[in-house]
Amino acid sequence: MTSLLLLKIVLTSMGAVTLTIILVVIIAKILKYTMPKRIPKNLPYYSEIPFGGDLFYTYAISEFYEINPNISTDFLEALLLKWIKEGKCVVDSQNQDPRESTIFFTHAQGFKRDTEEALFEFCRANIPGSKTTIRNYQKFILKNLIKINPILSQIQMKEFDKMRNTGVIERNARIKPFTKLNKKYYTLEFVEQVNQLLGFKKYLIDYSIVGFRGSVDNDTLIDFLIFSQLLNIDSVMTKELANINPLILKEKYDKSVGVSDNNSEDQ
Repeated sequence: MTSLLLLKIVLTSMGAVTLTIILVVIIAKILKYTMPKRIPKNLPYYSEIPFGGDLFYTYAISEFYEINPNISTDFLEALLLKWIKEGKCVVDSQNQDPRESTIFFTHAQGFKRDTEEALFEFCRANIPGSKTTIRNYQKFILKNLIKINPILSQIQMKEFDKMRNTGVIERNARIKPFTKLNKKYYTLEFVEQVNQLLGFKKYLIDYSIVGFRGSVDNDTLIDFLIFSQLLNIDSVMTKELANINPLILKEKYDKSVGVSDNNSEDQ
């Protein structure tokens, strides 16, 4: 009771104007950490998939520069698409809604990173029956994110060391997992890489999957989709998911059951 009375006295003495300023500051802080980084209008397009298509390096850059506040969950969803593309997950695409198509985690091998293998094995071991749908996978990673975070931390710190050792960031740079890199550690190369990533995101947003049809092969199209998921593109690209996902899912399903291209229907 005393605490409530004291709070009431403090708020009354502060006045409406001061209270309004405090609320505005709090709201601004919340928006800063929940909204994606804005893309500068004058930033040129970058049409090549950045960093040689390295999803892990892109994830680290996005985290350290706070390009996307939901980068960890978006990274894990992008990984699922990557595993489908590589055949590490087998898809039954007979369901009309791609979000409800069954995805099977296989006993996959050949991972280039032990951290990726750890993430894959965590999913395979903890998803009931080692099978899921895109919709249920999203729920799974949200429910288990705290358990997955130690592996994500390892990924970030390994990529951080790589950046530091190659001079992308200052060699004396220090950082904790899931935090923004201090500007004092930026190098010209780091800023250039960030601009490449933002320029590529701008390219995907403005041109969308529709504009790429017929101009790139299916593998590149799927890579664009994987990176659009990683970069949390919610505009025209997302509206195309319903058209593109069946293409990915059917292609991987046909390969998994041995259907030849001649016997499959034209997309």
